[in-house]
Amino acid sequence: MGEPFPRTAKGRSAQGWNVAADVITKEIIKNALSTAALEMTVSMERTSRSPIVNESRDFSTAILDGQSRAIAQGLGSPVLMAAIKHSVKAILDDFPGDVGPGDVFINNDPFSGGSHLGDTTIAVPVFHEGELVFIASVRSHLPDGTGGGARPGGMFPAAIEVYEEGLRYPPFKLCAGGQLKQDRFDWLVRNTRFKDWTVGDVSAMIASCQVAERRIHGLIEKYGFATVTEASEYALDYAEKLFAAEVESWPDGTYTGVAYMDSDGFYEWDLKVQADVTIDGGKLTMDFSGTDPQTKGFANSGAGNTLSYAFIALSSVLDETIPKNDGIFRPVTVILPEGSLVNPTDGSPTGLCTLHPGAEISQAVTLALSQALPEKVGHPWDTRVKGVISGTDPRSGSRYVAHPFVTNAAGPGGTYGLDGWGGGSGMRGGMAYTTAEMYETHYPQRVEQREFMIDSCGPGKWRGGPGTKTIIKILGHTALANYMVWGGRHPGPPLCGGVQGLPNEADFFYKDGGSDHLVGGQSLERWLSNDDAIQTSRGGGGGWGDPLDRDPSMVREDILDEYLSIEGARRDYGVVVDAETVQVDQGATRELRKAMRGVVVPAGAAINECGTDLSKQASA
Repeated sequence: MGEPFPRTAKGRSAQGWNVAADVITKEIIKNALSTAALEMTVSMERTSRSPIVNESRDFSTAILDGQSRAIAQGLGSPVLMAAIKHSVKAILDDFPGDVGPGDVFINNDPFSGGSHLGDTTIAVPVFHEGELVFIASVRSHLPDGTGGGARPGGMFPAAIEVYEEGLRYPPFKLCAGGQLKQDRFDWLVRNTRFKDWTVGDVSAMIASCQVAERRIHGLIEKYGFATVTEASEYALDYAEKLFAAEVESWPDGTYTGVAYMDSDGFYEWDLKVQADVTIDGGKLTMDFSGTDPQTKGFANSGAGNTLSYAFIALSSVLDETIPKNDGIFRPVTVILPEGSLVNPTDGSPTGLCTLHPGAEISQAVTLALSQALPEKVGHPWDTRVKGVISGTDPRSGSRYVAHPFVTNAAGPGGTYGLDGWGGGSGMRGGMAYTTAEMYETHYPQRVEQREFMIDSCGPGKWRGGPGTKTIIKILGHTALANYMVWGGRHPGPPLCGGVQGLPNEADFFYKDGGSDHLVGGQSLERWLSNDDAIQTSRGGGGGWGDPLDRDPSMVREDILDEYLSIEGARRDYGVVVDAETVQVDQGATRELRKAMRGVVVPAGAAINECGTDLSKQASA
């Protein structure tokens, strides 16, 4: 049927009555909001100053409604998305009735919806005729971890309080009514070691939000206020309905996943994250009550960070056509006990929670879901060797801080029907890993080696991606390095009968011939001089399914690609390959696999380069 009144360009009838927007118009507006969020991403990349933003894309952009419900998001780090929503909500809660046009808010507080101090939210409210309609927001890692901390970049494994890690920005206004509050901005900048980068990045965040503000006003001008707000509600309802229908198709029940974090950086070891996931029709509950209490060290996860990782794991099993907006939060209940590792009390250190226990939160949820949805689960986590290197660049005389993302590339795990690829974890989303050439341009260091490691992939019917070894050498100056190894005692878990990949490790090599070796759970702070080097060994991803079910021809291809040795093929997969012809001996393979059947933990990739027998650990 046709409309009862002819529509005008502003979404109203010729007689002035509001007319419900048709579905096509709602879709156009929904997609236009997503495009605006993507434009914010481009703006950040092109105008920010620090390499962690303009090279590595360690930020997220979003458009929320006036109730802090996420409507659209751009590219960037998925880890920051739930923290955007909850840190913006904390702003609205702290400023009831005191949010106006031209205001700009900032918030990095882990206990006001955030994650760790380095990740900071800028929020710009968007008004129409005096009514708060939307909020444009960017959450980005600032260069010095917001400054004020005991170490450059905010990485301090020995911290026992959040106050040692940097400055807490509770929600406050940087601008009011379009006017910059210069004293507050100056206070923010003076408390950072890297002023130019900080001024540039904060300015880029504000400008990116203002890009979205202009696009929103353009949509209202074109379609009318009522139509645009109706379309945003439609976007949420649409996602909720699709999500609920997807969950309703899953088998009901309660499923438990348990993951372990190597250590909190300095004090405690083998910390447990437990997720009990209950599927009940179209509703879902994630209960973390079985998780260990909060820890003394710097690896506690604020609620905003925990929710981000829980929903990363959940989103990874969803149909990719379901929009990832606030609608998918509605049918989900999350239980986070206060005082636990996943919801610590105020003032606890949270320095590296965006890596760990973030990864373990995602692992626990995924391991639970794998029992109900074995063919849907993947590996939405990234177990890390994390380092921060700082010093004074002899080329310019300027201080620098390097977050060496160039060392972070390593393979994710295998999934049903697909091997893990090499070079980057899927949970990093739209983030980019810096090339060796750009890293050497930015910092007075040389990337001496960067290559895949043979026999590092976690064996499985579909194997994990290969791990990488990277060596960075310090050039012409003295630098302070803070390093921490996770994923060594507890490498990223395999799925559905697969085997884990090699564990993570790190080595410091000194020009006098000395060295230090770090395994899982260990941290080290060390001054390095010219020609000292750091080697990062990132293990491969875990496998999916029994390695003895892998097609022998695929095992042969891995040998040809130098992902796997001939010895590894025999040990990990029971595949016998002739060393001269590189052809599979089908008869010998059948006999060897028959003999290997029934082994609970195959030996594949279970002996690391240090000789540690991980198969005993895995079966313990």
